[in-house]
Amino acid sequence: MLESIAAGAIVLACVALLVRQFIGASRRAYLDATIERFTHSTQRALRALRIRAMQWVRWPGAHRAARREAEEAIRRARGEPRSTDDPVRRKSSSKVRKLH
Repeated sequence: MLESIAAGAIVLACVALLVRQFIGASRRAYLDATIERFTHSTQRALRALRIRAMQWVRWPGAHRAARREAEEAIRRARGEPRSTDDPVRRKSSSKVRKLH
């Protein structure tokens, strides 16, 4: 099955190149420019699709990190104690100390 598809593609490419040889120079230039525009637009579309796919794959992790940062900022703003999984331990007591 795959061999017949590959053979058909090769035959189609050979026929297209043969037809290209028999058309005039101006039509050949127009055809070449059209094919070049098509390939550039296809590459641009594939690049955009790849970027969107990567963003879609990475979104949950980024969303979790942003939510965690937002919750931590809210806790800090409320004056709540830091989370217990914080690796930085405070050595000073929680009592209010007067400096003078």
